[in-house]
Amino acid sequence: MDGAGAAVQNDAVVDDATAAPSAEDTVKADELLKSVRRDINCLADNSKMTRKRALGNLSKVSLDSKGTSKAVLKILWDDFQKPVLKLFCDPVEKIREMSLEFTVDYVEILPSIGGLLPYLIPVIISRMGQRDIEEDSEEVRRLHLQLCLALLKKPEKDIPIYLDEFIQVLSRTITDSFPDVKKLSCECIIALAQRTSDRFHMGCKPLYKPLITNLGHQHSKVRVMALRAIQAVCLHGEKDCLNEFMVPLAQKSMDHAPTVRRALYTAVGAWLVELKDRYSFWHKLLTLMLNGITDDVEEIRELCRDKFHAAGALWEQENEDEIKDLLDFTPHDTLPLGCRILVDREFSKILPGLSRDIFDWTEGIRRQSANLLLVLLQYCQGKVTMHLEKVFATLFKAVRDEEQDIGKIAVHCVETIAMHTKPSHWVDMILHRFAATGMGLSDQIGTLVVLGGLLRNSDKALLTEHLTPIARHLASENVSGVHNTEMTEEVFLVVHDLLADAACKVDDTLGYFIFTTIVHARATAPSLERQFSAAIDMLACKQKLSVENLYQCHASTLLEELSETHATWTRTSFQRAVFETLLDHAGVALGHNVDTIMTIFYSNFQPERDPELRLGFFTLLSKLLSTSGKNLNSTGAFAHAETVITRIVLPNCVWRNGRVQSALRTAACMCLWALLDGGLVTADAIKHVLPELIPQMTSCLDDDVEDTRLIVCRIFEHVFRVGQACFVDSTSGYDKLHSTYPELLKRLDDNSDMIRMASLRTWRAYAECVAAQPYETSLYRAHAEVRAARA
Repeated sequence: MDGAGAAVQNDAVVDDATAAPSAEDTVKADELLKSVRRDINCLADNSKMTRKRALGNLSKVSLDSKGTSKAVLKILWDDFQKPVLKLFCDPVEKIREMSLEFTVDYVEILPSIGGLLPYLIPVIISRMGQRDIEEDSEEVRRLHLQLCLALLKKPEKDIPIYLDEFIQVLSRTITDSFPDVKKLSCECIIALAQRTSDRFHMGCKPLYKPLITNLGHQHSKVRVMALRAIQAVCLHGEKDCLNEFMVPLAQKSMDHAPTVRRALYTAVGAWLVELKDRYSFWHKLLTLMLNGITDDVEEIRELCRDKFHAAGALWEQENEDEIKDLLDFTPHDTLPLGCRILVDREFSKILPGLSRDIFDWTEGIRRQSANLLLVLLQYCQGKVTMHLEKVFATLFKAVRDEEQDIGKIAVHCVETIAMHTKPSHWVDMILHRFAATGMGLSDQIGTLVVLGGLLRNSDKALLTEHLTPIARHLASENVSGVHNTEMTEEVFLVVHDLLADAACKVDDTLGYFIFTTIVHARATAPSLERQFSAAIDMLACKQKLSVENLYQCHASTLLEELSETHATWTRTSFQRAVFETLLDHAGVALGHNVDTIMTIFYSNFQPERDPELRLGFFTLLSKLLSTSGKNLNSTGAFAHAETVITRIVLPNCVWRNGRVQSALRTAACMCLWALLDGGLVTADAIKHVLPELIPQMTSCLDDDVEDTRLIVCRIFEHVFRVGQACFVDSTSGYDKLHSTYPELLKRLDDNSDMIRMASLRTWRAYAECVAAQPYETSLYRAHAEVRAARA
């Protein structure tokens, strides 16, 4: 039937349809009516075949006949419209279908249907407008909607009179289970809104809920049509009806079908320029439109950008007098002025909801919210200054999102802020957070990430004056002294950004704070040696110094600061870790600060101090005494050997019960051996400490720990060789030799092969020491007789 109707439209003689039929048309119509009178009567026959055949004949005679004018068709339709309309309720589906197709074709052909509406509308309502739709055939329901659409496309002035009737039907059919019926219902709503724009707002409310329901339909084409219908409803309906659709519309911005998203942004674009009260909804429309600028599909991104810029251009035209000066001085390569002003005005309304959504439990919502914030910041530019506190409160957490790509978007937001604001606008906010107490670890890391983004994109010239305060806060224990590897990694990244922003040579004050920060970070995370070395190298380069000179430049100041608290250190003290890290890497700078270093050591090696602390320091001190060229004697002026022995080694060699104390004795002996082996103990020093050294070392020869006994044997060997003159130049020296050999003799029977070998080497040194001067047998006869008697 559709094809037949089209054929009639194409082949019929085009007449002035609004004019009265001519005599010729009337005669021809009468002839045709006579020929089909029997068929018209048969439309009410009891036989379904007769009714079907009669309807087919009417179609052939009227619609399929070439050369039949519209005026003739109008006369024919006026005569058999009532019998045909009665067939809409025929019990036979095929007859209902044929009657509807016949009617649709006539409605499409006839130029005027004013007389048809009073008969047709009630029939449609009876079949499609009841609470329970009478028509059970999907195809017939679809034809009913085609008929409604054909009616609405006719330029009849009576159409608005039947607004409520159309709404009644469409509010039912739009919930139909058949997708084609849903789509046609949406098309009818669009046509109805356009035809009855002056009155549509009075009766459109029943359509809201069904349209919202269709936005969740499984077919994307249905969702697209629902969006187009909502576009028309909002343009011609109640002024606040857009509020009813905002939540489902926002959800459609994440629809998986690009066609649906395109339909959404097309609708929003139309509202931005056509909605009468659009500026009352601008913050809501802006949120939807800017979501599309970051869509995955390039075509949709371009569509949204073009429509938003068109809306901004329209606003510029409407407010040209207010912004004339701004337009004249705005560079052409920037974003449109109207768009930037509108975003700036609505930013405060959008931000609260956006700040909630960016922490939603759903990954997709968080990602979309982060992208929206980025676009807002790009359009807001420098005007974001007045919102910085709230924006930063959001970004401090957003940069720590568990999804890396969302965190990167948040970092991009930070970099965008830095690009359009002055450092003076945000420095105090960041530093205040560093100084705050009670902040969680995640918040601290987030602050560092934000600071890094700000440093990377800020104007280097403007940032220079703020680098020293930033570095000072970074150097605090609360920032760079937190024992967390992730945070320490961020500290190193911020240091890198800080140094990269130093446009010229770094002065000593700034360099010291950065140096302290680097050492602090390394003290909290020893595993990050590579990052530590890279940071030190970069700082040395910025200060135009070698790494050795860098340590010499800053180590003394840092050691002075550490010396203020050393009396309260424990094994877990942060300052102790910093002290150890500094000494571990300072190299030749150690020799220039040996007095300060040894003062700290003397205090922390007292027997009453934490045993774990002393044990760690013995390891460190042994390393510093033995490392060639980069030890405490790097300047050749180490004069603390005697004091190290008397104040550090010997007090910790005294026997005390316990495993830790045993380990301390071993460590103390190793420290003494490092001192001796490094050539830092002269013969004079040995002579001065010999009265205290020999008894304590003799006691340690009998220690339970094998390593202790082995080291003491080596110590005696070295003492006998270096301090030979001390033993043979006086009677007291020989007395010390005499008191030592019984314990050395026992070591020849030690259960360790290594100790027995070391003991033999010690005995050789002992013999050389005794033989250095003639042994006065008569003087030491008593001693020899006593030993012989005991033997």
